[in-house]
Amino acid sequence: MNLYLKKVGFFLTLLFLLCSAAAASAQMNGEAARDWSVIFRDTLQHSVLQFWIDHALDTKYGGLLGRLNRQGEPIPPGDKSVVLISRALWSFSEAYRRYPDPAYQKMAAACSKFLRDKMWDKQRGGYYFMVSREGNVIDSTKQLNPMSYVMEGLAEYALAFHDDQAAREALDLFQVIDQHAHDNQYGGYRIAFTEDWQWIRDYKPGPNAAGSFGRKSYDWHLGLVEAFATLYDVTGDARVRSRLEELLDIFVNKIIDTDTGYGRYYFRDDWSVADRDGDSKECEWRRPSASGVRRMLRFDAPVSCSSIMPCATVLTTSVVAYTATARPRDQRKTRTWNGGSRSKP
Repeated sequence: MNLYLKKVGFFLTLLFLLCSAAAASAQMNGEAARDWSVIFRDTLQHSVLQFWIDHALDTKYGGLLGRLNRQGEPIPPGDKSVVLISRALWSFSEAYRRYPDPAYQKMAAACSKFLRDKMWDKQRGGYYFMVSREGNVIDSTKQLNPMSYVMEGLAEYALAFHDDQAAREALDLFQVIDQHAHDNQYGGYRIAFTEDWQWIRDYKPGPNAAGSFGRKSYDWHLGLVEAFATLYDVTGDARVRSRLEELLDIFVNKIIDTDTGYGRYYFRDDWSVADRDGDSKECEWRRPSASGVRRMLRFDAPVSCSSIMPCATVLTTSVVAYTATARPRDQRKTRTWNGGSRSKP
C-alpha cells in the first residue's frame, strides 16, 4: 500500500506540475489562465440546465418529455422513466440551493408533482419504473436503484424549498423499501420487485439490471447510501441512520476487497463475491462524489468501523483518507468517522 500511495503521490505531483506549466505558458503567450470552476459553472447553468428548461418541460401532461433530439425537439412516443424524472428533480433542487433561480424551482416542482401524481403506487407504495407520456403505467416493476434516486431527489427538494410534504414522501418511500426490500438475514437490499412487491429473484430485463441477475451490487447500494444520507439530513430519523450505518459497514467489511484495493461489483445474498472475471475492475473507477463521501461520514456522533477502506484515491478528495493493511481484521486499526453536521451552501 505504501508503494501504491507513493505512485498516487507521484502522479498527482506530475499532474500539478503539468497544469502549472500549461498555465505559465498561457500567461507568457499573453493568454489568461482559465478559471475552470467558472467555466464548469457557466456550462452547467447556461448550456446543460438551460437546455432542459427551454425544451424538456411537458406543459400538456406534466413532468419532463421522455426523449429529445439534439435540437430539443421531442421524439415520440415520449415515455417517461422514473430515472429521468427523479434525477431531474435532484439536479434542479441541488442547483437551486447554489444558484436560486426561479426557473430551477419550476422544473423541480414539475418533477415532484409528476412523481406524486403518476409514478407513485398509491395502493402498494413504491414508484413504477416507466409510464407513458400521459402517465399510464408501462413498466410496473419496483426497482431499487431508480427508487433511491427518487428518495434522494425528494429529500434534496425538501432541503432546497423547505417542503415538509417532500420530506414525508421521501421517508414514506424509505419505509416501504425497508419493509419489502431489506434482507433481514444478511443485510443490504434486494434489487427488483413486481408491482405487488414480490421479489424477482433472477431479474434480467432492462438496462438497470444488465448483468446483475438479481444479485446485490456495489453501485445500487452506493445509490442507497447517497439517498439515506440526504434523507437523514432532512429528517434525522433514527431508522434511516441505523440503515445508513449498516450500509457503511457493508461497504467497509464486504464490498471493499482489502487484498486487491478496489470494490467488488456483484454479490450473492450472503455477500459472498459473485463477480464474473473482470467485473470487479470497474469498481476501481466508480468513485463516489466528494459530496457523497462527506455525507457518508457526517453524523451527530461518531460512527466507528472495525475495518479500513483501502481506496485512498476515493477518500483523499473528501474527508478521510484510509490506509490499507493486510493484517487480520481483528488487528486492523479502527478509525472513527465524525464529520459534524452537513454545511449548507
